Amino acid sequence: MRLRIAFALAFVPAIAAAEALPESLPFAAGPQGSINYAVAAGIASIVARHTPMQTVVIPYAGTALSLPAVSQGDPPVSVNDGGSVYHGYAGERQFDRAFPNLRLLSVGSPNNITIAVKDESPIKTGADLKGKRIAAKYPALPVCEIHSEALLANLGLGWDDVRPVPVTNIVSAVQALTNGQADAMLCASPAIAALHEAHIRTPFRFISIDPSPAAMERAREIFRYNEHATLLKKGTMGWLPNDAWFVDYPWYLYANAALSDEAAYQIVKAVWQFNDELGQIHPILKQWTRAGMATADAAIPYHPGAVRFYKEVGAWTAALDETQRKAAR
Repeated sequence: MRLRIAFALAFVPAIAAAEALPESLPFAAGPQGSINYAVAAGIASIVARHTPMQTVVIPYAGTALSLPAVSQGDPPVSVNDGGSVYHGYAGERQFDRAFPNLRLLSVGSPNNITIAVKDESPIKTGADLKGKRIAAKYPALPVCEIHSEALLANLGLGWDDVRPVPVTNIVSAVQALTNGQADAMLCASPAIAALHEAHIRTPFRFISIDPSPAAMERAREIFRYNEHATLLKKGTMGWLPNDAWFVDYPWYLYANAALSDEAAYQIVKAVWQFNDELGQIHPILKQWTRAGMATADAAIPYHPGAVRFYKEVGAWTAALDETQRKAAR
């Protein structure tokens, strides 16, 4: 009898862990064709292959819809740029109320944005945007309105210097540029699948931002979240048509705080242990590295399940303890 009891007790932790894992784990993503969708789908595929959880990717028109849904726990996991997640957590800029129950799982790849125009366009530099029609508004993806304003500021321009053309999200911005409704698309990246697909039929060029410290500081006054100026070379993401300077900032993999610790642990463990598989899914995921997953500049608190994993592998530091304390609210 004692042996049977001991044998049964040995399996209690495993049984408890299994019960804490949802059978299905939905991921909120951006619209199909967006970088957000590609990144979310890539992470979800790793989780599905290497944990007992089956994943499904649910596209939303933009962050304005997906982040509040994650805050409600349905779906419980998503990927967005770090600035947008912080805005939602704190109730700033794009969000008129705070969503304090968001928790970070991993900091990921940098996103890169600048200006895209048709290859035949007379626009050659940022200064040439003055008076031109610019994709704008982005009600489903308000962060792109903020990014566009930041890029204009970087170039010494403002909305009064251009002619805004209302679009809904990234995909509709690509459509407006392609069909001639807009002369330029700000918030443009070579990682956007819809932009790449349109480029095959209607060739584009990318216009550099101003990488000087003064110009970058003008951009940071609009959107302040670890922005850097980065030179991407021709061929980046397999198709970038020309060298150009971009603004970069990180992606966040985040979850509802009510997601079980075990589920959060397993998600982070899969991304960490099978990190080399990410780059095979999408070029942008090549930069989602173990070294960057737990960083002291995180803007929201890490999920306890993620903290447990990072401590196990020695990635959690005293500086992260301080970050966690400051970010908590």
